Amino acid sequence: MSIPEPKSITQLSVSTTYYVRKLLHQNLQRLQSIVAMGASIQADEVSDINAVLNSLYLEDEELAAVVSQLDRAVATPKAMLSQSEQFQKQRSELEEKIFWLLGYRFRSGQRDRPSSTGSVLVVKGDRAAAAAMKIALQRHGYAVTIASSAQQAKAQLNLNLPDAIVVAMQLPDMTGDQFCRQLKASDYFAAVPIILIGTVDTLAEETKAFESGAIDYLVKPFQIQELILRLQARGQLQEFQKRLTQNNQQLQLEVQKTRRLEERSRAVFEDAVVGMFQSTEDGQYLQVNRSLATLYGYDSPQALIQQVIGIEFQLYVDSQRRQEFVTYMKRFKSVVAFESQVRRQNGSTIWISESVRSVFSESGEFLFYGCLTG
Repeated sequence: MSIPEPKSITQLSVSTTYYVRKLLHQNLQRLQSIVAMGASIQADEVSDINAVLNSLYLEDEELAAVVSQLDRAVATPKAMLSQSEQFQKQRSELEEKIFWLLGYRFRSGQRDRPSSTGSVLVVKGDRAAAAAMKIALQRHGYAVTIASSAQQAKAQLNLNLPDAIVVAMQLPDMTGDQFCRQLKASDYFAAVPIILIGTVDTLAEETKAFESGAIDYLVKPFQIQELILRLQARGQLQEFQKRLTQNNQQLQLEVQKTRRLEERSRAVFEDAVVGMFQSTEDGQYLQVNRSLATLYGYDSPQALIQQVIGIEFQLYVDSQRRQEFVTYMKRFKSVVAFESQVRRQNGSTIWISESVRSVFSESGEFLFYGCLTG
């Protein structure tokens, strides 16, 4: 079966975008970014995938190649990949390639694990109780790993970091709160939420649990649904924090982009070989560049702005000419090669030619006149 060649464009098709977002929704918890924080927009199930790609691939040719690869990967007939077990490996490889192009790779130990509500490490000395909890959590979509001691749990954590840890207060090699304190003292494990499970329903025991760094304390016997609700609440909070971090990163990128554009515009304005200015309708300069200050015989742009407070009478030889200019601008919003005779600082006169446009805010409010003078 032949696969149609995707169009040579730098925007993903709607169907590709939908499929990619679906994959991200199903697998995002199993992925980790391979891009430095803040270097690009992170992809998730609600982000603008085209904007993500534009932030990852700056060269047009590279971007076009990546878009083509993604369209080609998604265009592979889905029926062929899902009808038989022999195609599962091919499907997995294609999805891994898609995630890589989006700046992700699978976390350690997560590549072949089916997507789930989240991953949980259960640390309990009672193997039968741990197995029962694992079955109950798996029924609610969680990927569950069991450790029977703190030592086994640490070994497991070094292989794969779960979304949450459920720990019994009594373990064979230490207490649950001691284990919790050790994890919270490590920069690598500190961010993983821990729920402690105890048998003593006292304020002192609960205080000990929270002081160790646990986010919750449950007392046996309890309904598994209660644990599920605590895990779901923590997952929602983590998701909110992740989105907030991503939004902050995107905002920082936008701020940096805006700042670069402003710096570039300022350089163009200040270094232009022709006179440029911004002025109010009533005849005051807001900004002028060095070329205009030199043209009018002033030492600096600041000197011109400070000393000329009325363009109509201080610059124009014929003050009526300024009124003609304002009247024309109110009607047509712009003018090209508007010629006038003006006075320089030393009293000499020169002829100038101005090309001007009116600048307005998004709401339509007049802001200033922007001009090139020669």
